[in-house]
Amino acid sequence: MKLLRNLFWLIFIGAVFSQNLPFKSGEKLTYEIYFRFIPAGKTTLEITLSDSNWVIQSRTNSTGLIDKIYPVRDQLISTIDKDGLFTLKYEKNISEGKYKRNYHAEMHYQDSVIRSSAGDVPVNAPVFDLMAMIYFLRSIDLSIGKEYSFRSFDNNKITPITMKIFEKKEIKTKLGVMPCFILKPSKLQLDKKSKIKGGLEVWISDTPEHLPVMIKSDLLFGSMDAKLVEIQIMETNKIIDNK
Repeated sequence: MKLLRNLFWLIFIGAVFSQNLPFKSGEKLTYEIYFRFIPAGKTTLEITLSDSNWVIQSRTNSTGLIDKIYPVRDQLISTIDKDGLFTLKYEKNISEGKYKRNYHAEMHYQDSVIRSSAGDVPVNAPVFDLMAMIYFLRSIDLSIGKEYSFRSFDNNKITPITMKIFEKKEIKTKLGVMPCFILKPSKLQLDKKSKIKGGLEVWISDTPEHLPVMIKSDLLFGSMDAKLVEIQIMETNKIIDNK
């Protein structure tokens, strides 16, 4: 069993790095968030290379009227493997209205366990939090009809999910018109605690950068869209603005 698992890992890592990555350390993406078409806040995705692994940080702040009614100050941190892009560590610092939660998890794949602040979880293959999944999808060749299966990790649960490219459309953004592949779950087993009802779309640009242009989700309390509005690349203490 251990030999088979090690063989799986070698095949998995080799499949990812058959091509160059479209992102690099210092890339920062900024999104505007809409809740039921109402401007609700901003979120950022920033990736850096640290200690030979990728670290993705997301910060989400509510704005405007939503901020007065239901202030949100969320921070997510995902450390992912430099080669396989699967999750190694995951941290949530959540502040949404009166709800507060701090959570952290560390994947001990060689010991077949995830150790977290909410208890241990058995694991026998790489898992992906949502941010790791998005960056993995950015790293591979995309074409209509292809499917990609993951073991998603959230809420201290491992959930099988298969993302399929259903179609390709152009989308108008503040950065211009972009052709995008639209990925949706074709197979998804939701946990009862999941806020997502099953409607999830990831729009990835058909450009060399494979940008995650939009993320749409149907939540228990309504739909939410995050749309890319700004790209920054930080290099040697300088910011190159690609707006």
